[in-house]
Amino acid sequence: MPTPETQAEKWERTARLLKAGPISNGAAAQQLRVRKQFVRQVREDLGMRPYWLRRDPWTLADYEELSVPVGGGHRMWLGRHSTDGVPMAGKTQTAYRLAFRLHYGREPLGRCEGTCTRKACVAGEHQEDDVMRAAEPGRLTYRGLDLVAIRKALRGKPPYPPLALPEQRMAFRLADPAVGLVREELAVVELARRLGCCDQTIRRWRDDGVPT
Repeated sequence: MPTPETQAEKWERTARLLKAGPISNGAAAQQLRVRKQFVRQVREDLGMRPYWLRRDPWTLADYEELSVPVGGGHRMWLGRHSTDGVPMAGKTQTAYRLAFRLHYGREPLGRCEGTCTRKACVAGEHQEDDVMRAAEPGRLTYRGLDLVAIRKALRGKPPYPPLALPEQRMAFRLADPAVGLVREELAVVELARRLGCCDQTIRRWRDDGVPT
């Protein structure tokens, strides 16, 4: 008959798991078959901050630490998951939205979903928001914005279509080469010419962000 584990041995086993890498209290408790409150106490004893509060704001290094690359360019989340199995990067933010923001340099607009077949993949380049879906062939507008005109301004040849201010702002957000609507970064003067605004406006948006 095996000797019952002492409290000290259980504490040491839990501490080793917490130190080994990022893991939630719930996941650790399930893996070690101990109470969640016990894991929380060990975390406090070690001076480690609560799991979900550790990263605010998130950086690319944080994201890479809590995800692992797998075949096909996919990434799997090592952090906390919701009760429904959704990868979470905080109390309300999904890892999908975090990955999108870190990859494209902007917040996803509307629904953020994966474009690949790998379940729960959190690779940034495999995420898509409402704007990107609306820009697909056969889709013309998004929230009243003329996506065809925006596309022509970013990728077409002059003369460029006139853009309303909300369309200029959207075009600026999509002018990042990573988004896929342009092949290379457009210089301030060229981008201003295409969008129909002044150079100072583009510089202000680059320095201070685009008003919502």
